Amino acid sequence: MMKTLLYIFCSLPLLLSAQQSIPPDTAILRDQLSAVAHFDTGKALVARGLLREAGLHFNTAIYLDKTNAQYYNARGNVKSDIEQYEDALHDYDKAIAMDPVLIKAYYNRGTCRYYLEDYKGAISDYTLLLQSDPKDAEVWHNRACAWMDSGEYKKALKDFDRAIELNPLYLRAYSNRGEAHTYNGDDLKATLDYNKAMSLAPDSAYSYLSRGWSRAYNKRFAAARKDYDKALEIDPQYAHGYYLRALVEQALDDIKAACADLYKALALGDKGAAEKISLYCK
Repeated sequence: MMKTLLYIFCSLPLLLSAQQSIPPDTAILRDQLSAVAHFDTGKALVARGLLREAGLHFNTAIYLDKTNAQYYNARGNVKSDIEQYEDALHDYDKAIAMDPVLIKAYYNRGTCRYYLEDYKGAISDYTLLLQSDPKDAEVWHNRACAWMDSGEYKKALKDFDRAIELNPLYLRAYSNRGEAHTYNGDDLKATLDYNKAMSLAPDSAYSYLSRGWSRAYNKRFAAARKDYDKALEIDPQYAHGYYLRALVEQALDDIKAACADLYKALALGDKGAAEKISLYCK
């Protein structure tokens, strides 16, 4: 991989020199064909999970052809996947400016804005998508999450309702609607949604974590701990699950167990655990 890239960049002076004797249209076509090859290689590397290597090929594709919105969208996806959200947003903006009807770029930008906590921007992108396709349950769900995280719980519930109407088996929509009901003060409806999610997928760690969070929010710490225990039994590698259980254990004055879970969460990649360790695990 690296040898290929080095060859490309080390050969650029020769290529530029050679272009002096090549008709401009032929040189442009050659660069475009080479860009397509790098784009295809990048997509293949993404499928294999080699994101940074894929990003290098998308960089080269853009260097060779700066007019293709697909290349910017693809590079934005890589940057988003490695949590470089500001850089990803810039690429999605470029893609949309070049091709205002590139629907997937709006979806990707909306998701990126959500992770950047720009909920207003995310809602704007998801709303545009729903105008194009009002039967997309996933977009309804995503906009509901943005409404919820911006404190608009009634609007969130309305969108979650629509997502579930379109897809009655939408597991995360039930769990997340349960969260919105919790924030809205309706514990009964929240519990019904969490139970529905569990009935759809009894082995889903996410559903138990969600109900555990709701119980902890309502200060039912012992019940929350049981849900977190079940979630971590299903998925022992769920880093944030250990973090959440530690918070409940702290509330129950079980500091030894809380610190053990915080260290486990940190080892599995939950960076938020470090601050809690410094405070409670001396």
